[in-house]
Amino acid sequence: MPELTLGHVVVPTAAVRDEGTSYHYLPPSREVAPSDDAVRAILAVLERHGVPFVAGRTWTTDGFYRETRECVARRVAEGCLTVEMEAAALFAVARFSGVSFGQVPYAGDDLSGEVWDSRGWDIHTAGRELLFRAAAEAVLTPLSRPAVEGCGTPGNQNAQRNRRSLADPSSEMQAPRATRHASTAGPVGSRGPSGQDEE
Repeated sequence: MPELTLGHVVVPTAAVRDEGTSYHYLPPSREVAPSDDAVRAILAVLERHGVPFVAGRTWTTDGFYRETRECVARRVAEGCLTVEMEAAALFAVARFSGVSFGQVPYAGDDLSGEVWDSRGWDIHTAGRELLFRAAAEAVLTPLSRPAVEGCGTPGNQNAQRNRRSLADPSSEMQAPRATRHASTAGPVGSRGPSGQDEE
């Protein structure tokens, strides 16, 4: 999307599963979504602070040398705003583990031209600090429901145990967590309507 300049915040609402990791944690499907409550917390924080953002589908692929013009055009037609390598895997692992999870990545480098343009994303510290603070605030936002309702995966037993552990700090947790949902921040690429890469 042309408006996704360096540092523009993108809130993934679903990730197209075009990688391998997510399939080790969830049954096959076209896409996987982040947790609704985590996305609501992230959106509330961004809106509260007047941070411009766009929300929508992302394309997760681990075959970055296979991001052909034709493939990009198909993903844009599906409504993908960005391309990255982690969202689907992180969403799947979170669902498997019974952890509420969302992301707040930002637009980074630009691949839309004939030559890669870093746009200085690697030194874009102001944007990273903003997103780190937004992610931390979203993580601390009270949730209105359990982390993952009705999750029938083996990981849900750990999630139930961890929720009890949060109420009783003396109990042993399966994994170190201070909150019931998580958020990450970092650069992602975006696909413009022309099928060009924009990051």
